[in-house]
Amino acid sequence: MSSRRPSNESKSKVNVSTADSQKGTSHSEPKGDNKVKSIRERIFGNSSIKKESSTSNDGRQNGEESKSRAVSEIEKRSNIRKSDKKAMKTADSEMETRSSELKGDKKAKSVAEHQRISETESEKRSTIEFTYSSLQYKIHSVYAPQTDYGLKKREQVPKLEAFKLLVAFWIFGFCNHVGNIVMMTAAEDMLSEITGRNLSRECSREDLSNETYYNRVCNEIGTGAIVVANIAPSIIVKIIAPFLPFMVHVRLIIAEIMTTLGFLTAALGYGSTQGHWMAIFGVIIISFARGLGESTLLAYSVFFSSKNVLSTWSSGTGAAGIVGAFLYSLLRKVNVGVKDTLLIMTIWPMVMATTFWVLVKHPYIKKSNIRFSTLEEATREQIEEEIPTVEDVHTTIGKLKILKRIFLEYMTPYSLAFFFEYLICPTFYEMLYYPDNAYVSCKTDFSWFMSIFLLGVFIARSSVNCIVVNNLWLLALLQIINALVIFFEILYGYLYYILVCAACIFWVGLVAGASYVNTYRRISRELPPLQREFSMSMTTVSDAIMTTLAGLVAIPLHFYLCGTHNPYVERKRLRKLRLS
Repeated sequence: MSSRRPSNESKSKVNVSTADSQKGTSHSEPKGDNKVKSIRERIFGNSSIKKESSTSNDGRQNGEESKSRAVSEIEKRSNIRKSDKKAMKTADSEMETRSSELKGDKKAKSVAEHQRISETESEKRSTIEFTYSSLQYKIHSVYAPQTDYGLKKREQVPKLEAFKLLVAFWIFGFCNHVGNIVMMTAAEDMLSEITGRNLSRECSREDLSNETYYNRVCNEIGTGAIVVANIAPSIIVKIIAPFLPFMVHVRLIIAEIMTTLGFLTAALGYGSTQGHWMAIFGVIIISFARGLGESTLLAYSVFFSSKNVLSTWSSGTGAAGIVGAFLYSLLRKVNVGVKDTLLIMTIWPMVMATTFWVLVKHPYIKKSNIRFSTLEEATREQIEEEIPTVEDVHTTIGKLKILKRIFLEYMTPYSLAFFFEYLICPTFYEMLYYPDNAYVSCKTDFSWFMSIFLLGVFIARSSVNCIVVNNLWLLALLQIINALVIFFEILYGYLYYILVCAACIFWVGLVAGASYVNTYRRISRELPPLQREFSMSMTTVSDAIMTTLAGLVAIPLHFYLCGTHNPYVERKRLRKLRLS
């Protein structure tokens, strides 16, 4: 740009000089001077023009170079812009692809959500999810309010309180079952009173010339009738109780009053004219009370934090057998009458009532404001560590589903074991008679066999913390084998010694006790907390039904076995005949 300015100035100078020369000519200046001046101006002017033109040529070359540089720079920038546009287009296409994918995912999610909502609406159920110390518990229900579902962690119970609770449940099991055991042990004496037969006198005769000597000494009715009267009424209350409100205090008051009335009725009816009907009615009342107490207290045990309340309850029921049978046998041994013995037994309901309302710190059990028709699920840790705080929350449909769940796994093997247990005891025991034994007489061997059996029951029910049997079907199979062994012993007499037979009876008691305690132990340890109350209570129905069925089967079986000969008495008679 600086090179152009001098050329313009030179041009202007030339123009000015030319104009001045023209003016000078017009003003008639001297021709010589003007010529000199014009020549000089022309000379100097031409040189300056040449100089200016050369300078302008250099400027043009520099301008062209800068222009070429600028063009190349512009081309570079345009290339960069083109690449940027290409990258932008690629990015835009990628964004479009991602947006389409997101739209597809949203559409799929919306379809799945719509399907889930439609399924939920069709089922008319809601799902409630809640957490107990990082454990997720799901309950499917018709209703879904925000409420307390009645579960809590097992608490650490103080040692003194835990000891009092365990002692209390041991007493509950003992007092609730002792009446049933006493009635079973007294069955022989009560039947003798009803039929008017003196079994002691019949056992002591030894008329070898009489062919009927080796026939069995039997009652006309059989102890199976006492078993039916002693167990059948409890079936009704055990079936109804699980579906009724769980008013534990009201139930226990009714049970203790009825147990006391049962002993009084049986005692007052024994020995009086037509009193055997009163005795049987007393047995029925005691059975009803025992069924109500067992169904209630087993269900009540699930609300306590201590896991050993069930084992002490079972131990108490076993102790009721051994103490009740031995006590009755001992009182009869020292010639205490049946009537007085039954009156002495009225102390046990009072002991149970005192223990329940004085010794036990009762948990607060709430009433649930919701009901579930489907079964809940629970984790293994939750089953082991949580206990319910509300009454059973299942509807009748839900309870039937629980019944279906526990029927084959728990109730069926348990009921089979009970059936054969009560077929053996007392039906078979009254047929066992060893004339050569020097330990017991014909009159008392039945009660002593019962005592040995109940001793085995007590040991098995008290040892659940030491020996655990999870296979309930194995226990049922063993009891079937035991029934066959005792049955063929009655017919053929191959054991020969009363001590061997007593050992077999003791084994029958061990299997029976193991079946009882392990069934309830598995229910309390394997089922979700909210299902335990109903399951415990309902399982008691199976043993009542099968025990009653065993008593009904025992009545015709009794008459069949009474028509057979006692193999030991027959051998003794033949041996004496050879010696004579």
